[in-house]
Amino acid sequence: MTKEEIFSKLQTILVDKLGVDADDVKLSAHLHDELGMDSLDDVEVIIECESVFGISIPDSKIEGKVFTVQDAVDVLDEIIN
Repeated sequence: MTKEEIFSKLQTILVDKLGVDADDVKLSAHLHDELGMDSLDDVEVIIECESVFGISIPDSKIEGKVFTVQDAVDVLDEIIN
């Protein structure tokens, strides 16, 4: 799966879970500061990503490492590919 495909699926998840506009979900967007994610959203988005991508996301891959949409795409790419 390409990073573009991962981004597209992640964008859909973020729009659905956060109620933000798809145009606001850019690779440079900060998940908390710009998209308004909170700790409950974190858990819901992780669970949805695991379901959509058919993967398990270890806490060690994301804790203190994922701040932007690009960070999330990179982690997902690393796990998937």
